[in-house]
Amino acid sequence: MTPRNEGSTLRPRYAHVVAFFIGVGVAVAWVFWSAGAGGGDGRLKLPRPKIALSRETTFITEPLAEDGYIDYLAALNAISSQGVTPDNNAAVPFYQAFGPRDVLQERREHVARLLGIQPPPEQGKYFIDETSYIQRNRKVALQVGDHDEDVDQPLESQFELARHRPWLPDDFPLVAAWLKENEQALELIVAASKRERFYFPLFGSGDHPMVIAASLPMVLHARNASGALIARAMLRLKRGEADEAWADVLACHRLARLIPQGPTLIECLVGIAIEGAAAHADAAIAHHGGLSAEQARRLAEQLRRLPPMPKMVDKIRTGERFMFLDAVSMMARRGTAEIRLLTGSGGDTSGLVAGLANWAGAWAINWEEPLRMGNAWFDRFVEAFGKPTRAERDAAIAQIEADVQQLAQQARDPKKWLAELLTSSPGRSMGRQIGRMLVALLLPAISSVVKAEDRGAVYTAFGQVAFALAAYRADHGEYPADLAQLVPQYLAAIPEDPFANAPLRYERKGAGCLVYSVNINGRDDGGASFTVNPDGNAGLFPDADDVAIFMPWPEKK
Repeated sequence: MTPRNEGSTLRPRYAHVVAFFIGVGVAVAWVFWSAGAGGGDGRLKLPRPKIALSRETTFITEPLAEDGYIDYLAALNAISSQGVTPDNNAAVPFYQAFGPRDVLQERREHVARLLGIQPPPEQGKYFIDETSYIQRNRKVALQVGDHDEDVDQPLESQFELARHRPWLPDDFPLVAAWLKENEQALELIVAASKRERFYFPLFGSGDHPMVIAASLPMVLHARNASGALIARAMLRLKRGEADEAWADVLACHRLARLIPQGPTLIECLVGIAIEGAAAHADAAIAHHGGLSAEQARRLAEQLRRLPPMPKMVDKIRTGERFMFLDAVSMMARRGTAEIRLLTGSGGDTSGLVAGLANWAGAWAINWEEPLRMGNAWFDRFVEAFGKPTRAERDAAIAQIEADVQQLAQQARDPKKWLAELLTSSPGRSMGRQIGRMLVALLLPAISSVVKAEDRGAVYTAFGQVAFALAAYRADHGEYPADLAQLVPQYLAAIPEDPFANAPLRYERKGAGCLVYSVNINGRDDGGASFTVNPDGNAGLFPDADDVAIFMPWPEKK
């Protein structure tokens, strides 16, 4: 569900540990098999692990599945749906816009019931995504004799360019036709963006669907929808319909705050990506929209009135924690051989050897140990995010990542674990080793999470600066030489670049300008990134990673 810690690259090295567990499991389980532990169907009956339900272990004590384990998927759905109704839930018209095709057939009634609606019909005039539309038209082009290389790039580049600068149907006819076909769905999406809440149930397949494998179909749909709205905004902008263009871009800003109301980091990351795309559209409207100073101030005020972007720490506190605890519970429920599903080592988890290992693991391992370990780590994450200053937060996160790497090294060293096994109870020792392995595999890459959130703050600041620049130009006929000239009449203060502990950078470019952050590498690349250069030249800065808004968007040279 989320980017994982670098410790996840250790997966192949766990093979010897898994083999050891299975070996121990076979030996111990064989003894108990002879004592009558086998089931009537010839399979081993897994004993019920003794897991105390508490804040330190399972974190929550309900709801329970039929087998007595915590149902973390149901818990997240209950938390996310609090205060949600069919009338205030943006996911309802969103679902109507995209249809049920990405919801498992056997889960559609369940999802609709949780939403409080009837399932959308199988067939309908639903949104068709950019990739599918390109593929459909690619087939048509190939039928008239074009080669693959003659078709793919021109089709894809139409959509890319249509999201970055004003255009007319003759410029990008395929995009214009795509938007026309999606007109009805786009109106539903804009209407959805005006609602206050967004809850789409998590669901999965099987008897005990896991949080880590839950489907998030609305996440991809949100990315596709925002791309279409921004392309339509650029079309409307070229037609002189600045108010209509702004309505589409504002809908994207709202979606960027609605989608992350879900419980996962993935939804937050998608919200940040949508906010970034909307910031580029803000700059286009500010530059090409012919705004008066008063109009520019009005748009900036509408941005300020939007709710803040949801916080990553809230997803770590609950959603990501539940994902980890659910993975431990899965192993306790199904057995230690199931670790291969998480390590990616494959193999049969239903054969006799795996069954013996599973039975022994459920009998011998103290499963409260990895649960307690996981909770302790997530508590540290939450504490780090709550530090009073960015410097203290970054220092705490750096220490956490160093400690995770040390734990991963311990998990790879069988000698240290065997030494612990001789000085501690076998059940607790094996539980700790399982905990080390899962911490290294499943904890989110916390520094990447922090950097993404900081980048989201930059994107939000871009809109304010863009409209302040538009107001200044309306009053003075040109952009300022320096952002300081915007303060205090047009901007209360120059927003900070969190990656530099300094104000955002700014540069005049002829009759235009750009505003940028140095981003993760901390180096001033003049506003250039891997894909975009302020001068329009390609390939000059392959290592650059600045994030910027351009007024106007640079033309390729």
